[in-house]
Parts: sequence; C-alpha cells; structure tokens
Amino acid sequence: MTEPLSLCLESNHLECASLLLQCGADVNQQYFLGYEINLLSFENHNSLELILKHGANPDALSRSG
Repeated sequence: MTEPLSLCLESNHLECASLLLQCGADVNQQYFLGYEINLLSFENHNSLELILKHGANPDALSRSG
C-alpha cells in the first residue's frame, strides 16, 4: 500500500485521511490484492468506519475472493 489514502488509513491518521477523502480520494480504488477496504485490518475500526461513511463498497472482494 503506497497510495496516500492507504498510508493514512493504515497508520490511523484519520484527520489526514478525511482531508484526502474530502478532496476526492477514491475509497473504492482497486489494488493488486483487492480494494482499499480489503487492505485494512479488521481491528482498524475507525479507518473502516471512515471509508464506509465515504462510500466504500462493503461487498468488494479481495484478489483471493
């Protein structure tokens, strides 16, 4: 994960992630292993909640399904 939004979400910098989302960052960005929502840890509740509020697809599948 090297995209700015991914880095913010992964390191729990929610203010930064929120600003990126307000400026149009794509919460449904597809990566090699899946979508943004697939790359977050389930323990990272705050980041998951943030991207879901901004339209992340909760049904997005990872590369392995």
